Amino acid sequence: MDLSWAMAMALSAASACANAEWVKVAQSDAATFYVDNANMVKADTVVKVWHLTDLNETSPASAAPRSHQSSIGQSEYDCAAHKYRNGYSAQYAGPMGSGLPGRSIIGSRAWVPITSNSPEEKISAFACNKP
Repeated sequence: MDLSWAMAMALSAASACANAEWVKVAQSDAATFYVDNANMVKADTVVKVWHLTDLNETSPASAAPRSHQSSIGQSEYDCAAHKYRNGYSAQYAGPMGSGLPGRSIIGSRAWVPITSNSPEEKISAFACNKP
């Protein structure tokens, strides 16, 4: 992996977080999911979205030690094909993308079908229906 590309993505995530307009789109027992309403980019049927996953303090998984409390990532959603692909994700020690940054993950870039009733389905519905 090209270290300069990873650094550029980390800086993009930090910038996205600073200018974000986070809108709650889904919630589960384990986490709350947000989309950055201010920084979506749509080209034809594909929408590029910054999203934030905030792990719930009261989730059953919170009893086990974990390295992060939240993550911010960028994914693309193909509104016509009902698929998505992950681009980049960074984990943070604190809630809502705060605290020390942890592990960064570069996605496989492969398109994956969106599963019914998943956070990805809620994110896709929000992003694809935005004018």
